[in-house]
Amino acid sequence: MAGFIGKGRILMGNFDTDPSKRKFYPVGNAEELKISVSTEEKTLKNYLDCAGGDLETMSRVDKVTVSMSLTDFTPLNLEAATYGITSVTAAGTVSDEAISCFQGYFTSTDNMINLSVAPVVKKGTTTLVDGTDYRVTHGGIEILKTSVTVPAAWTDLTISYTKMGGTVLEALISSGKEVSMIFEGFNTASANGCAKGVAKLYRLKLSPLKDLSLIGDDFAKLQLEANLLPDAGVTTAGLSKFFSWTME
Repeated sequence: MAGFIGKGRILMGNFDTDPSKRKFYPVGNAEELKISVSTEEKTLKNYLDCAGGDLETMSRVDKVTVSMSLTDFTPLNLEAATYGITSVTAAGTVSDEAISCFQGYFTSTDNMINLSVAPVVKKGTTTLVDGTDYRVTHGGIEILKTSVTVPAAWTDLTISYTKMGGTVLEALISSGKEVSMIFEGFNTASANGCAKGVAKLYRLKLSPLKDLSLIGDDFAKLQLEANLLPDAGVTTAGLSKFFSWTME
């Protein structure tokens, strides 16, 4: 293997002290997977003569980190990236959801609104008129300044609508979880074409993502970082507690 340009897929799953119980799922397309090692250096200075310098140095591993850039916004990837939990909400109908509105301002609804079915907005028994009293979006309704039914004061209304199904992410509600990872990769720079390889990263503690681009001109990415920790279950002499890499 003279050179290396890696491609391939990442599989990730919850860490279990029993390796036979670790199950993995593919994270999808990834632009980067990188292992970084930082070291701590100790030096013994030479105080014996004017020459100075070091008599002895010692380096030891201080921290091993893993960074990856994921482009697939799947529920499992979002859970890992945001310390969150995802759930699926079904489409259906909502009757007389209570909302409080103010003329000239927007009020969100509990669910996303399916705009293919017109909602019914009421103040008591009076039905408001779309385009005159309010404007509806998939996130809620905006009371227009032209409305005479809803004044410039908090007003209790009800809205009946068809809700859209989807995935709900509740972010930052759990602590950082430990995962295991497998890189099922290829060396595209191999002399014999596309040589295969498998890297196994035994125990990682994920950090939450630092940013999540909700508006932008480019495809958003999930930039994940993790500390690669030793797996105490690896006790055989000569085997790494951190990771192994088998190459064709």
